[in-house]
Amino acid sequence: MVINFNLTLPQALQRIVYDGEFHEFEIHSKNNIPEDYDQFIQQYADAKWNAVGILNKQYKDKLDKEYNLYNWLNHIPDDVAYFLNEAGSNCNNYSDFKAPFRFCLWLGKNGFLLAVEQKGKGFDASEIFLKEETENLENSGGGFRFFKETSSSVFFDNSKEANVVYLLAKF
Repeated sequence: MVINFNLTLPQALQRIVYDGEFHEFEIHSKNNIPEDYDQFIQQYADAKWNAVGILNKQYKDKLDKEYNLYNWLNHIPDDVAYFLNEAGSNCNNYSDFKAPFRFCLWLGKNGFLLAVEQKGKGFDASEIFLKEETENLENSGGGFRFFKETSSSVFFDNSKEANVVYLLAKF
């Protein structure tokens, strides 16, 4: 699947047959840049691993192999590892607070939604997508390249001023 600029959170929740289980992993305060870098890195890592752990436990009978954040480093296809690392990295590099604010996870009977949220000014996802398509940017990051190639769906809270990037994975 590819980036979907028309999908909304309520529609995605219907697609996964959301059962009410929700997890939130806050990484930094809503109003400031993380001051203690070591603490931030630990909270960031813990949030990613906690989300992966919940997914592996919840869907162990539906997965061919467990999700593992190291798959991103080892270039092994893994939608969750790539999504968390690429979307998180984009927040670290481009968001006002230079960090993701939180990760959110919705569990459903037919799949799950995973979100990376940043605070501050949003970004124009449709413009970035179009630029990468038309200009063939060699130095662009892997985030939107992954978003276009994932077997899951990627969508945004607002394609013109995005603060949240979602991954919709169905079984």
